[in-house]
Amino acid sequence: MAERRSPLRKRLIILIILTLLYVLLYHTKWITNVNLALLAVPGYQKSTRDQQLLTKDQETNHTFVEILRKHERENPNANTNYCTKISQHRMETARHVCMVNNIMPSNKPRKLDGFIVSNKYKFMFELTPKVSSTTWRHLLHDVVDPQCMGNMYGYRMLNTTLNKTIEEYKKAIFFREPLERLVSYYYGMMHYKSGQSVNNKKFDDLIIRSGIRNHSVMHTKPKGDIYNITFSEFAQMVLFYKANASIPSSSHYQRVGYKLCLHDYDFVGHFETLAEDAECFLELINIADQYSFPEIHIQRGNVRFSESMKSLPQNILRDLIEFYRLDYEILGYKIPKF
Repeated sequence: MAERRSPLRKRLIILIILTLLYVLLYHTKWITNVNLALLAVPGYQKSTRDQQLLTKDQETNHTFVEILRKHERENPNANTNYCTKISQHRMETARHVCMVNNIMPSNKPRKLDGFIVSNKYKFMFELTPKVSSTTWRHLLHDVVDPQCMGNMYGYRMLNTTLNKTIEEYKKAIFFREPLERLVSYYYGMMHYKSGQSVNNKKFDDLIIRSGIRNHSVMHTKPKGDIYNITFSEFAQMVLFYKANASIPSSSHYQRVGYKLCLHDYDFVGHFETLAEDAECFLELINIADQYSFPEIHIQRGNVRFSESMKSLPQNILRDLIEFYRLDYEILGYKIPKF
C-alpha cells in the first residue's frame, strides 16, 4: 500500500506547489480601461524596480512551465491536462505584464478578420503570420470543417454576426519567439533566394528613402535581377519606419503580444512546443480522436537565426530587442542576450 500511495503523494505535493506559485505571482486584480498609447513607444520605459520584478517573474514563469513539462514527460498517462495548465499560465503572465505596463482590456468588440471560425465545433482560431498559419488554415478549414468562416473565407460576415454569441466559442491563438518570427519572415519573403523576393522593389525604395543606403543592390537570377536586401538592412528599415510612425503595413513583423492584453483566449500556444500544444488545442475542441496536426519537420530556423543575429551591428541588435521587449514580456519568452 505504501508503494501505491507514494506516486499519489508526489503528485499532490507538485499540485500544491504550483497552486502556491499562482497565488504568489498573480494576486492583483484585473482592471478594465484601455490605454494603447504605450504600444507606439519602442521599448516601454520602466523603473529599475519594475524591470527587476518583471525579470524575476520571467524566470519564475519558465520554472513553472519546465516543472509542468517534466511532470508530463514522467507521467504520460496522468489525467491532468498539463498543456492546458501551461496555456492558462501564459494567459496569467500576459495579464500581469499588461497591467504593469498599463495596457488594459478593451471594451470594444473583438475584430475577427484574422480568425478561422467553426460553427460546427465552436472554435475561433486566430492566425498569426509565420506561426504555422498556412498549416493551421489548411487543417482547420480544408480538413476539419470546410464550412469554416473567417480569414479568406467570408470574414466580413463575422464582425456583424458572431460577436453576439462569441462566448460560446473556444478561442485560441499561437505565438512565436519575436526575433525568430522576424527572421522567418525575412527568409520566407525577402531574401533573394525566396520566391517572394520579386516584390522587393517597394522595400528597396523604403530603404533608400530612409537613408540606410543610397543605391539599389541587385542579385542576378535566371528569371531576372532581384533587389538584394540584407537582414541588417531590413531590421534597420523596421526600426526606422516604426520610429517615424509609418512602418510599412505587414502583420508579419509587427508586435502582437498586445492581443492578450485586449481580449481573453481559452488557449495560448507556442510555436516552440507546437506538437504538444496543437494536440492540446484539438483536445480542447474535442476532435483529437479524429484529427491530428501534420508531422513537424526539422526547421532550419536555428542556423538562420544565429547567422542573422550575428550580421547585426550591436546598436541595431540592442534596438531591435528593445523594440520587441514588450512582446517578450507579455508572451513569456526569455529576452535574448548576445
